[in-house]
Amino acid sequence: MTKKIKNLAFTLIELLTVMTVIAILAGLILSVAGYVQRKGGMSRAQAEIKALEGAAENYKTDNGIYPSDPTPGTATDKLDARTAISEANYQVASFVLYKLLTGDTGGTGAATQSYFPVPPGMCGRPNVAAPVSKSNAVTYLMDPFGNSYGYSTIQQYQNQQGTFNPAKPVGYNPTFDLWCTVGQTTGTNSITWIKNW
Repeated sequence: MTKKIKNLAFTLIELLTVMTVIAILAGLILSVAGYVQRKGGMSRAQAEIKALEGAAENYKTDNGIYPSDPTPGTATDKLDARTAISEANYQVASFVLYKLLTGDTGGTGAATQSYFPVPPGMCGRPNVAAPVSKSNAVTYLMDPFGNSYGYSTIQQYQNQQGTFNPAKPVGYNPTFDLWCTVGQTTGTNSITWIKNW
């Protein structure tokens, strides 16, 4: 009597089937993780914009005007959310907002005002991994996606100068515009706005 030896190894088809199922599950998990991360960033940006709005309102209560560049017609008074789609234009105006809400004029983290205690994760600087210092100074307020927040007082400036034309509005709010853009790609319309208007 001969005994049949049972082969206990997996066949090639079984191995390929298991690998395919694992690859499909990994793809689903990675795509969901990216979506969850993006939604979390958008929620955080909305919360930060609300906090910055409150700080700007407190600033106005004390100073009679919303935070804007001390030299009229520059930085925050020039940035128009309707036309300035390039994130590079945002940094100068965003830094003005940072300086006025914190009192840190050099971006070195030496805040003298407490309208908005900027968390380290919002301090845009050359090396975000290193702490804020004179050689690594804050240059803008950074959104959760690593870009600068946009901040504009253009309509407020136009109203103060008496040149505002309601038929051709400039900006979105008569007070200030505050926003960030997600998924910005040059030359396409794939921009998602998180904004205060």
